Amino acid sequence: MKEAPLPHCEMCSIAVEDVFGPTVEGCQNGFDFTLLFEESIMTIGPLVLVLVVLVVPRIAILRRKKKKVRRGLLCFLKLVRPLLP
Repeated sequence: MKEAPLPHCEMCSIAVEDVFGPTVEGCQNGFDFTLLFEESIMTIGPLVLVLVVLVVPRIAILRRKKKKVRRGLLCFLKLVRPLLP
């Protein structure tokens, strides 16, 4: 037995998922989170917020501590060496 589609369910092109924004004209009564919007706002936004909350205080703490390594030619060479072939 074939089920009748719900009145608000429409067949939309997959191309509408590449549009940035929470609304899609002509699909789902004009409101449907697109994949691009979901990945940008609902994933990257909270991730950046968590990183800022955790990293910024840690950087502030580390800046106040006594330095354990002197800067010099040897320090520079050790940092650059992994970049060379």
